[in-house]
Amino acid sequence: MKKHIIASAVAGLIAAPVMAQNVTIGGYIETGYQDLAFDAVADNAARGIKGAASSVFGSSRLVIGGSEDLGGGMKAGFRLESTLNVATGQMGADTAGNQLGSGNGEIFNRGAELSLEGAFGRFRIGQFDHRGGEDTDINVVGNIALNSGITGANNTAAGVEIGSDRKGSYAYRTPSIGGATIEFAHSTEDGQKTTSSTATTVGSVTSVFVEGSASGVNYRAGYAQEKAAGTISATNNDASRYGVGATYDFGIVSASIAYAKATLTSQTRNKELVVTAKYPLGNGLDARLAWRDFSTNAAAPGTSPDQKQVTYALAKAFSKRTTGFLAYTTFDRTGGTLGDSNRGYIGVGHSF
Repeated sequence: MKKHIIASAVAGLIAAPVMAQNVTIGGYIETGYQDLAFDAVADNAARGIKGAASSVFGSSRLVIGGSEDLGGGMKAGFRLESTLNVATGQMGADTAGNQLGSGNGEIFNRGAELSLEGAFGRFRIGQFDHRGGEDTDINVVGNIALNSGITGANNTAAGVEIGSDRKGSYAYRTPSIGGATIEFAHSTEDGQKTTSSTATTVGSVTSVFVEGSASGVNYRAGYAQEKAAGTISATNNDASRYGVGATYDFGIVSASIAYAKATLTSQTRNKELVVTAKYPLGNGLDARLAWRDFSTNAAAPGTSPDQKQVTYALAKAFSKRTTGFLAYTTFDRTGGTLGDSNRGYIGVGHSF
């Protein structure tokens, strides 16, 4: 009898921490078939972009997260997130930092963080996005402007993001203030180094991000500034970025608009305007539209052309977790070697 009591007590001590902590494994997987054709025949033949595609409407990822109630209204948590590519079976990043590589690089390349939150707000530390530097593009249809399905230097310029998946980051988010929260984040230049002697070309980033809702309008706004690593010359000034976005459900249709402008350390200035709309057709079916205008003053337009993009899509929710997609996208490029293009896509996405 005593042995049973002792065994039960030991089992209780071992199980108690596990029961007190909530750990989840989830994410999103999307794949399908695309047929992408360019006006520039040589590029089309060289790239051969027909076949399996991944992460068009949503970014495929694996997320491991957890939280523990510390009592007194306080909670500790963590997040580990990795890129997935269903078409190739790859995850994470390679040793050069490229996503979906096969080398011994980062497994959780999309983020790895610890957090502590309570009535005071939320603190977190680790590797994560500066939301003020990239997360203002709120929308209703999926990935902003929808993934082009193209890889290589002739796709787009560096874009309008600063502080993506930045290592050595610290952030504080305020409690809700009038329906809005504010997050301040900072990443040091030294935080990008793996050892004290390892050089880095990645500078420090400081950002602010506001998110909230008023009169049915969900909005986001943010600003980020990057101090270039090392000596800054007259032609290599600090980078900066600001962006705003909003969504509204009109009942008949849900719509969004987002604008962002980034000035890079090379003084390249990129601008992006995106408008999206989603119209429910009933029985889990909806029609989607995404219009994107990207422009840049890059000195080498052959590698970063201006681009207008329109996507027409139908989405069918088969369940709460699984959705099918049928889409057609046109690209109108004013520079570069790719020329104009169009793409058809049929795929399915599943949340887990």
